[in-house]
Amino acid sequence: MTKIKIIAILIFGISILLAFYSKHIATENEMNLMLLKTINEQKAFTQEISKNIFYIYRNKNASTKQLDELINNFVTNINNKDNIFSKISRNDIKNQSDKIIKLWNRFYLLVQKFRDANKVKGLYSSILLDKLVNDIYNENLKLVMEFDRLITIEKEYFDKTQIKSKFIYVTLFVILITLLLYLFTQLKDLLAFMQKFLNTSKKIINSSTIIGVKPIKINSEVDDVSMAQDNFNFFLQKIDKSIDYAG
Repeated sequence: MTKIKIIAILIFGISILLAFYSKHIATENEMNLMLLKTINEQKAFTQEISKNIFYIYRNKNASTKQLDELINNFVTNINNKDNIFSKISRNDIKNQSDKIIKLWNRFYLLVQKFRDANKVKGLYSSILLDKLVNDIYNENLKLVMEFDRLITIEKEYFDKTQIKSKFIYVTLFVILITLLLYLFTQLKDLLAFMQKFLNTSKKIINSSTIIGVKPIKINSEVDDVSMAQDNFNFFLQKIDKSIDYAG
């Protein structure tokens, strides 16, 4: 019975471990997906800001309302991104994120200069606008490249994590199934012995004699079952000898 108890405890422990690990995998996958979503949104915002600036540059009377909204959305996303990145301890993601933040600050400064210069009319302002638009275009290219690099880093990590998590999960599941099958074989022999013991005991009670009662025979590798079987058969043998001696 000790072995069965140990197996039962192991099965319970692995079941709990599988439940917690499944929750951990789900949480990590959700975090990775949120991070990838944030990165792609930031990349899209940067490109849209650049396109909007080019449109305003070519259409002098165009409204800057959409540009303002895009910038506000980008800044809001940056703040939300900080909440996500704070939960990630990986240096590669943090280093790449810091690099993007520095580029964004330069990009944002150029955008602000463009907004101010666009309000001024004159020859010098036109030359300044030309330079600013060119600088914004170049900074946007750098940002897109760094965003793509960050996406690649995160996807590679996500894929490796998925493979590792799947291997650990499958390993734990196989161990659990193996233990359950082993427990079933142990319990099967135990239940078979209990059934024969109950039938034999009932026969003895009903007939009030052990005459004709055959020893229990079960081919079992379970030590407890073999021991119980031997003890019961030994008990029957002792009673039988006592009856013969008394007769």
